[in-house]
Amino acid sequence: MKNLQAILLGISFLLCSSAYAQKDTLRVMAYNVLNYGQYPTCQGPNGVYHNYLDTIVKYTNPDVISLEKMASITPYGGQAPVGWGDSILKFALNAAFPNRYAVCPYTNVSAADNINRLFYDQTKLAFLSIVYS
Repeated sequence: MKNLQAILLGISFLLCSSAYAQKDTLRVMAYNVLNYGQYPTCQGPNGVYHNYLDTIVKYTNPDVISLEKMASITPYGGQAPVGWGDSILKFALNAAFPNRYAVCPYTNVSAADNINRLFYDQTKLAFLSIVYS
């Protein structure tokens, strides 16, 4: 009986320790896109840069993507068209990995002409809220 208890204790220890031994990691990519979305100020049309970003995302396979210095959309003082941020999801990020990425809500309280956008792997992460300070 003591041998059976020892074996069961050993098996339960192995099962519990293997569950805790598994670790997950997050790959984070920060990318300065230099007025992406503000054609002709940017280096080329959005479609070309969607294809570039698609290739980069396929290669790097990030879980969190911060696109920095993007063009702000028109109602907030920028020159990028409304819906342009969603086109990045459709034609660049989710083109690389279908239905994987989501984007945090757009904010531009300061009315800047360039902004940062945060995209994330929705199979691993979720958006909770925005806090203004």
